[in-house]
Amino acid sequence: MGYEMSGNVVAPMRDVTTPRQATSGHASRKPRHSLFLRICVAVDASGASESATRLAISLVRGHARAELVFCHVVNVPRLLARAESGASDYSSTFEEAHTEANALLERCSWLARRAGVFARTYVQFGKPATEIASFAEGIGADLIVIGNAPSEKI
Repeated sequence: MGYEMSGNVVAPMRDVTTPRQATSGHASRKPRHSLFLRICVAVDASGASESATRLAISLVRGHARAELVFCHVVNVPRLLARAESGASDYSSTFEEAHTEANALLERCSWLARRAGVFARTYVQFGKPATEIASFAEGIGADLIVIGNAPSEKI
């Protein structure tokens, strides 16, 4: 199940119902807590990705047990095509992509730290959609947040 919010796709990984507190007939105010303890944030160098990062941070800010896991997927098929076109050799193409990914993830991590949110970062290699889904499942993510420009399809 997925939801679109301001150009960001927010997709719960599993059913996340809120536990109800027993009340004696009176409405009670629930304590503020996060339904999502581990959020996978798939990032790239787009402006939509920056918005997704900020959205994910806002979802867990103030929740001590919550964490963000930033993931950037180096698109291997695209890199191979670029290298085969003669633009550069394979090793320098992959090295450049890895360096750019680390710089991007460092910025995401810095934004999270600045907000007081615990975050980890990972670089994956492959087809982005496949790798993101597999990675999120592997880390036990409760939610995936992906920056998506409104005109793009996922």
